[in-house]
Amino acid sequence: MLVRAHRGDAVHYPVCGADFDSFKDDWNRANALCWNCGSHERHRAQWLLFERRPQLLADAQSLLHFAPEWALRRRFPSITAAADREREFLQHDHVRLYAPDIEERLEQGGFEVEMIEPQREFGSETVARCRINDADYIWLCRPKSGD
Repeated sequence: MLVRAHRGDAVHYPVCGADFDSFKDDWNRANALCWNCGSHERHRAQWLLFERRPQLLADAQSLLHFAPEWALRRRFPSITAAADREREFLQHDHVRLYAPDIEERLEQGGFEVEMIEPQREFGSETVARCRINDADYIWLCRPKSGD
């Protein structure tokens, strides 16, 4: 019923192909979730990247996801109490923080790193219509070639 109430074409969700008048509010920010499938801004950015660069999936032998969704988080050891997570990671549902040195840390870990900025990769019109956060960079990592 809520999905029908938000029919429109002001925003677009590229993964499920839905269009709405706005995105649904999340608990900590407005206009964040898809009314149809419930996914977030980062999912839209990831899907757009896969659409723009189809070889990423076609050539992939493996894929490492740095921010696992809820279903995977319980499999990793971490601070579990909501209050402790809020204190340590500034949000009750986070399990770690990444700093601006993440690119250097990934390179030290043996990866060639490409920092993808949403505005530069997708353009301002797509970023606005798909409600992608400008600061949500995508860190595309590939194993370093043998020297």
